Amino acid sequence: MAGSPDKPFRGPFYGVEKDGPSYFPYPTIAWDYINRAMPASNPGSLKPNEVYALVAFLYYRNGIIKETDVMDEKSLPKVEMPNKNGFVPAKPVYPPEKKPSWY
Repeated sequence: MAGSPDKPFRGPFYGVEKDGPSYFPYPTIAWDYINRAMPASNPGSLKPNEVYALVAFLYYRNGIIKETDVMDEKSLPKVEMPNKNGFVPAKPVYPPEKKPSWY
């Protein structure tokens, strides 16, 4: 969670504020990580509804969803992440550009 526990950061993310689950472009990234890696003492032991509850809590505390929003397998992919356009996809150039002979 970005910000402090009593005052979460709720706004666009720039520079050093790019941390926490709000930084990721897709809402399912946090679910996948929590599902596979949490809790640290027993990774992968959480039930799917517990993972959805944790993701909903994190997204609520970061101002991404409302407290009354329901989080499940159908609603999670529809969440609009604040940094969804913050990553630039690689654009390969084909055929490769010709370089000058002196290069």
